[in-house]
Amino acid sequence: MSELLKPYTRCGRRCTNPNFMGSLSVSAGDEERLEREERWDILQWVDAGDLWLHPETGEEKQRCPFVRKDRNQPTYKCRIYDTHPHVCRQYQQRIDHMRSVDCEMLEPGDTDEDVRRFMAEENEDHGR
Repeated sequence: MSELLKPYTRCGRRCTNPNFMGSLSVSAGDEERLEREERWDILQWVDAGDLWLHPETGEEKQRCPFVRKDRNQPTYKCRIYDTHPHVCRQYQQRIDHMRSVDCEMLEPGDTDEDVRRFMAEENEDHGR
């Protein structure tokens, strides 16, 4: 793991940020992978490549339908972490973005390259 960034805190900002949620789309590769994995529970929330549209109403969700807050804790758990779409893994890629959402992982001196390296290592550690 990166020596500069603090460990991932499971803050839920990636999954509960309505501005981020409204911009998500699934890649063709992710759709194919999810079909091979028979993850219809996830695919039902995809419409024409857009992510997190309610399967019955078509309404765009303001938070990921697969994130759950841990009881009595300020942390969240992704119920599809082992197979979540690529775009979800790309959430924090720049220091300015992390500052704008008040990310608690930042340390003085962190750079965009540190963030990219950390996220790449985090994804590798989880088999992505």
